[in-house]
Amino acid sequence: MPVVAHDSFMLKQIEDHVLEKLLELYSHTNKQVFIAMDKQCSYTKRAAELLQTTEVLQLSPEGNELFGRSWNVLRGKD
Repeated sequence: MPVVAHDSFMLKQIEDHVLEKLLELYSHTNKQVFIAMDKQCSYTKRAAELLQTTEVLQLSPEGNELFGRSWNVLRGKD
């Protein structure tokens, strides 16, 4: 499989030290890994460091949404 994907719901069910080991393992793989996390601050400092050093995209409000627009903001015709 060329891609591994996880979302925040599954990751919060994993103990912190195990999550750190998974992130370390993923950081050394030649596969693409996609992880969706809701609250990075709710994980350990080491997990946050691993995520920050390997992230490619971090979504947030105020113009950092994917494709430049928020899905929940009503807009006029484009």
